[in-house]
Amino acid sequence: MYMFVGVDLAWSRNNETGVAVLSDDDTPAVVRTASVVDDDDIVGCVPDKTELFAVDAPLVVPNEEGQRPAEDELRPVYSEFNAGPYPANRNWLERVCGEVRGETLVDELAQLGFEHNPSVDTSVNRGIIEVYPHPAMVALFELDTVIPYKKRKNRSKEDIVGALRTYYDYLCEDTAIQRETLPDFELSTEDTWRAIKGFEDVLDGVLSAYVAWYLWRNPEEARVFGNRDEGYITSPRL
Repeated sequence: MYMFVGVDLAWSRNNETGVAVLSDDDTPAVVRTASVVDDDDIVGCVPDKTELFAVDAPLVVPNEEGQRPAEDELRPVYSEFNAGPYPANRNWLERVCGEVRGETLVDELAQLGFEHNPSVDTSVNRGIIEVYPHPAMVALFELDTVIPYKKRKNRSKEDIVGALRTYYDYLCEDTAIQRETLPDFELSTEDTWRAIKGFEDVLDGVLSAYVAWYLWRNPEEARVFGNRDEGYITSPRL
């Protein structure tokens, strides 16, 4: 049985990365979730039969300044949904994070036979794609605006927990994932911000894995913003 892996990759190695693994079935199951820090631990979560590996983080960033064509192309399509991307460039990532971590992870996965497959060509074994949960959830859940589950200055803990509950309910009700295999929702305002962020990372990992599963089964639904050489984001079509 094929597997699909989703990773909400922390841009800095000081933070945790959310990982999720889905089985390939008409109703896929979440077979594993984890919060890890090191690349070795991420790679250790990857099953042998992984067909597509989806990463929420910039994977190809050749530009020193500004942003990639991927961001230029995606923003006008999704700005009305408040789902525009952050600009990605080497100077900012290396200054803040010390590296372009997505590129480092891709190099490590290449040793296991993985390669970029932005258009989700099903003849490619062990593919990698860069994904972005905000436009993906807008497309998959037919949202009018992105779910406001990210921590922001004007959002309270109650706001964030409530938004994560909404996000979780969409995963339960509007995807093919077997509901009973999703991690239990046990968050409350009594939890620490770190615990809340950890659960958010795992949900983004689950959605990323689902995007991989969905596009593998429906490759005609894959829309590629940007390109392989200058950086890309693969997302389900609106």
